[in-house]
Amino acid sequence: MKITEYERIRYELFEYLFPVLLFTGEEEEKIETFRCFIDYGVDYVHDSFEELCLMDGFVYPYLDNDFEVNYFERGGINYVQIILPENVPSESANNILRAYILYSKKNDTILEYKYFVIVKFAENGQISIINKEGKDSPGLLGHELTEHTGDMEYEYWALANDYAMLMVQKYRKENKEK
Repeated sequence: MKITEYERIRYELFEYLFPVLLFTGEEEEKIETFRCFIDYGVDYVHDSFEELCLMDGFVYPYLDNDFEVNYFERGGINYVQIILPENVPSESANNILRAYILYSKKNDTILEYKYFVIVKFAENGQISIINKEGKDSPGLLGHELTEHTGDMEYEYWALANDYAMLMVQKYRKENKEK
């Protein structure tokens, strides 16, 4: 499987590094990373990608405004939406289209957040939601979005559904352990 260096960096950042930073280590560090997405959004994403390029000796291929970060709420769930620059992937490379952090809060206190990527698979063209949580997370496959390509409202509600399912699973596991 031959992919470009930029595709590798895209994968490392959005499917590995961001989930590791958000879900691994001390609680304070995880919250600090989460706050970077909230407080610095596009600058944080842009600077992270640029830093990986520089570390690997590559020219940063994007302009400052090629990444987009949006914040909104649907049904009591808050979204941080990261839109990646368009990419025409290598024949065998999966294409990461967007990333999301979904979170709930109560009285300005973050209760729980989850990280998702929207991926178009090279093998079959399927577009799906994948939940990632740390370096050992293989990724949980969520809703398939292929038939709803371009329908962002469907994507938002599919993400909300996947978020809710993960929260229910966590709740059940915690109550089972008591």
